[in-house]
Amino acid sequence: YDPAANPLPRLSFQQLYNIALAQGNVYDAARLSDGPSVFPDSFWFSPPIPGDPTSGIPNVNYITTDLVLNGNIGTIGGFFVVVGDVLNNPSATEDSTINGNGQIAGAIYTTGDFRINGGGNGLNVDGGIWAGDEAMVNGSVTMTYNAVYMNAIQALEINADVQVVSWQDIA
Repeated sequence: YDPAANPLPRLSFQQLYNIALAQGNVYDAARLSDGPSVFPDSFWFSPPIPGDPTSGIPNVNYITTDLVLNGNIGTIGGFFVVVGDVLNNPSATEDSTINGNGQIAGAIYTTGDFRINGGGNGLNVDGGIWAGDEAMVNGSVTMTYNAVYMNAIQALEINADVQVVSWQDIA
């Protein structure tokens, strides 16, 4: 635990919103009511050129409310930014809760709590997690750090300084 890492670094939400809007990936409560099928099924909006993984552009999924996914979510992908009304209220926090089975190809950034409850067949996150308040992992869940995805997010040149303070990999 590093108290200097608190609070969570704030990204440029306006910049992320603009990217997501251009990609057609802005989600409010009404759009989310259709379930996880509304999300892209790949991390990549534009896949990288073979041999140059940093040339790809990730899907930026901008969620304007809490993100709650239940059941068999299938495979969803991209950089999930769960911020609620942060553009107008910098003290706002939104939570992410994911229950069930499925695959998330990408990273999740949430200004509030992050809760994940894996089902019997497992729930996997291949990318990374940032949580502003608390991260809780229960059940059959596999989370792996994906350097290619993180480098693609970094290549977006989002106005923020984000660093990994510690990492533990359990084989």
